This record gives sequence, C-alpha cells and structure tokens, in this order.
Amino acid sequence: MKRPLTAAFTLIELLVVTAIMMIVIGGSIAGYIQFSEYQTLVVAGREMENTIKFAQNRARIRVIENCASENFLGYRAVVSAVGTVDVYALCGSDPASPTQAPGAIKTTTPPSELDIAGGAANLDFFTLQSRQPPNVGTNLITLATTRHTYSITISSAGVISSAVTRNP
Repeated sequence: MKRPLTAAFTLIELLVVTAIMMIVIGGSIAGYIQFSEYQTLVVAGREMENTIKFAQNRARIRVIENCASENFLGYRAVVSAVGTVDVYALCGSDPASPTQAPGAIKTTTPPSELDIAGGAANLDFFTLQSRQPPNVGTNLITLATTRHTYSITISSAGVISSAVTRNP
C-alpha cells in the first residue's frame, strides 16, 4: 500500500530561505540607519539656517522687539561654538556700536551627535532704514556626521546659502 505524498519543505530549503531573509533585513536596517543619520543632519542644518534667516528677515521688515522704536537697529544671530543660535534685538543710536538687548527672541540647538565647526560668530543684520550693510564677514558653519556634511555660508553681503556633501 502506498502512502500519500504530503506537501512539505525540507530543512535545507527552510534554512536557505531564512538566511536570505536575514541578509535582506540586515541590509534594510543598515540603510535605515544611514537615512536617519542623514535626515537628522539636514533637519538640524535647515533649522540653524532658518534661525539665521529669521534674524535677517525680521531686521528687513523692522519687527521691533525688546527696544524702543527710535533705538531699534536690527537683529543679531549669535552662533556659539557648540552650534546653538540665539537671536537678539540690536538697540542703540549708532549702528557702528549696537547694544544687544537682553533675552533671546529665538534659540536653536542642534542635536549633540553632530560635529559642529566654524561657529562662534555674531551675525548682525540691520534695518533697511539704517542703510547699514550686514556685519557678518564671510562665515562658514558646518554640521557633520560620519558620512555627510551640511555647510551654511554667510557672505559679507548677507547672502545665506547651504549645501549637503558626502564625505569621502
């Protein structure tokens, strides 16, 4: 008497399929970690760049905070060596020697896992009525991970640009 054939997989077939699945899952996890690291860098870089542009734009449209209206000169973005950006109002009667108002209007702090270079700068943006050019020099602020670098460049004319590059 013949026994009926049952549909089943051999142990070798199951092991091969399991090994293939583990390789695919391992590659997916590595890709997700790289993607997450890249997104953290880009979000932190854009947030820092937008905080600097916030100071620049508020000075252009003359939004007065923490100063008397006749003494308002513009805004200062203070970039610390650890990458924190604080925005302060600039007060005073002389654009050559403005006084920083107490109390930051806006603060941005990047994640601690990023490497920051080129910070520690005072970026002064004046109102259009003062006819004073920005006092920024040429500054380069970089945020980096192991694979990518986000660079923010502020020219002496006050033009803010950014770029993401892959590290070699």
